Amino acid sequence: MAGTAGEWFDRHEEVGRYLCAKRRDLRALAAAQCERDSRLLGAVYHLKDGMWLWHRGSRFTPEESTREYLANAANEYDTLIEYGEDRAKAWAMTLGAVGERSFCSPERNNPIPEVVKLGGVERAVEFYRASSLAEISRLDRELRGVFSTCPKCRLTYLIEYRAMHYAAGKAAAERTRQVIVLPGRVVPDGRDPGLAAARAYGLISPWQATQWRLC
Repeated sequence: MAGTAGEWFDRHEEVGRYLCAKRRDLRALAAAQCERDSRLLGAVYHLKDGMWLWHRGSRFTPEESTREYLANAANEYDTLIEYGEDRAKAWAMTLGAVGERSFCSPERNNPIPEVVKLGGVERAVEFYRASSLAEISRLDRELRGVFSTCPKCRLTYLIEYRAMHYAAGKAAAERTRQVIVLPGRVVPDGRDPGLAAARAYGLISPWQATQWRLC
């Protein structure tokens, strides 16, 4: 996405407002659902500038809130630099302001929906056609995504970017109805014996994610 860092943030806010207001009237290419009660956790929509992932957000413990806040601040810093912002100004707006803010945000118990740009539909179709489902769903590889908490059962899931790319590409390539993804549930490291071979993430409160799948 071309433009300044300010334009990047403005577009994310614009898309967030739009999807919160209009998403029920839009057709999603892919939807992430809670396996227990089928509640919507997130969905991929095709807008004028590509695919966007809307998700519910998540409830965190204080330790998880701290970890997530620092990770987001670091990502924001990298994005500002990538889009040409001065390093000193970017630091002051992100990691440099960490000490001035509270980690115990209202979203801890009342998650605020968020949006993430995933890229173009054409790339998603290429990814789907070139990928092996068994390969991209391996538990021992690097996971990247967003956390989303079911509003009913209160379990937290990892909506993985590659899974949503694959599902959206499948829906677009096959011109079918939206593809449903059952994302991996986030559990404390070592809690599930079935995840012995899976990677663990996080320094403060290590976690693993169970297997995701399409249905």
